[in-house]
Amino acid sequence: MKSPSLCVKLNTDGNCYGNPGPVGLGGLFRNDQGGWIMGYAFKVLEADSIEAKMCSIRFGLQTPWDARILDMWVKSDYEVAVKLILQGDPHFHPLGLLIMDCRSLMARPWKCRLTHILREGNSCADFLANLGHNNSGSALLAHPPMGLGPLLLKDLEGLPVIRL
Repeated sequence: MKSPSLCVKLNTDGNCYGNPGPVGLGGLFRNDQGGWIMGYAFKVLEADSIEAKMCSIRFGLQTPWDARILDMWVKSDYEVAVKLILQGDPHFHPLGLLIMDCRSLMARPWKCRLTHILREGNSCADFLANLGHNNSGSALLAHPPMGLGPLLLKDLEGLPVIRL
């Protein structure tokens, strides 16, 4: 599925070392040509894997609104989180408040889509989530961090990155 022109794409990921364990969140915003706009990488105290993924999506939904981006396509490699946000019943789920918060952010007056992406196509966000475990400073990144360049190039070329 090709992104519409002028649409900002967000790839997002969250991971935890242990389940539950310390969490790293990461994501990158790119223009319709795949060029870097900004990213984020930071850590939060402790959560399980699904909460980590959903927290990263939630942070990613808030950030573009603050930057006045009005057309965004959010991609996550965790299908369970995507389905919970789009179709889950928040009243009977332990993460119900987080689900409702994500839905509320998506319902703002803008064009916002949330879809699942294969893990092999989300290597840049995975890199940033792993970087988040070591990042104690500011969450927002104006420039791609050292080491992300080769993954960005592969992504621009449409090449998958196989993670073990």
